[in-house]
Amino acid sequence: MSITSEGMHLLRVGDLARLSGKTVRAIHLYEEMGLLQPATRSSGGFRLYEPIAVDRLRWIDLLHGLGFSLHEMRDLLKSWWGAGLGPEAMARLRAIFLRKLDPFGFAAKSAKTLGYSMDEYLEFYVNAVDYIIELNRQGVQVMERHAAIMLNKILADEEPNYLDLRIPGGACIGQLGYAPDGSIYSSDEGRFVASMGDEMFKIGTVYDGYHELMGNAATRALVMAGLNDGHPDCVSCVYKPWCGQQVEYNYKTQGSLHGHMRDSMWCKKHKSIFDYLMHKLEAADERDMEMFRLWTTNRTLDHFIIE
Repeated sequence: MSITSEGMHLLRVGDLARLSGKTVRAIHLYEEMGLLQPATRSSGGFRLYEPIAVDRLRWIDLLHGLGFSLHEMRDLLKSWWGAGLGPEAMARLRAIFLRKLDPFGFAAKSAKTLGYSMDEYLEFYVNAVDYIIELNRQGVQVMERHAAIMLNKILADEEPNYLDLRIPGGACIGQLGYAPDGSIYSSDEGRFVASMGDEMFKIGTVYDGYHELMGNAATRALVMAGLNDGHPDCVSCVYKPWCGQQVEYNYKTQGSLHGHMRDSMWCKKHKSIFDYLMHKLEAADERDMEMFRLWTTNRTLDHFIIE
């Protein structure tokens, strides 16, 4: 580690590689791609990095695991990091989706290092959306997608077809997941469960006909399990008309397609966000109501692209 004349602690490339788990060669590649830049150079010409470079390398790892190419990461991260302050960064966005990590595939593996409890997520969500609402009051047009989907149901009485909040649920009849070997699963989540060694959600292969896939016993069971009317705690819930089931989540977290909603983190998440939005609507003045109505407006893609 080196120290500049201003007293700031900086890292040499070897220190950065050790702390991030990356090779020096990989760090140099990220520099060439514009994903990472040294803060300065030492008198001997060695690259020196700010400690925040460790966090940036972790973000690169995360985005890579989500399927972003290096070029896509460069464009996204340069835009985000180019804003020095939170409001400046948010002004570069029109929408943000604050989703909790799912218990499937790469997200399940990431949870071991990036994980947090449902209570921590909900506390973060409330604080973040409060901040987004305040930015809108100041003239910054940005929305949170989860809230927008729920408000679309509540205010516009429209079904945005978001599969996590749909009845019947999205398994089999809202989406299908295809594997390279030709296997077909109830959804991407079902395919992720299979990648973890469990074929519970396989409903057939590409060699099966449509009627065979949609009419077999496995598909029928998954669709029936995705109905709120089959859950004692859901059937009398005030949010039943707007809520939904994900059978893959129930199975992965509670060992049952139907799950047990009273103890379900799925239920806790959605019910808590519905509660939060209801309190916001109750307290909203006309300015805030207009903002919420704007969040429910369908927009073309170019609205979300800010040059």
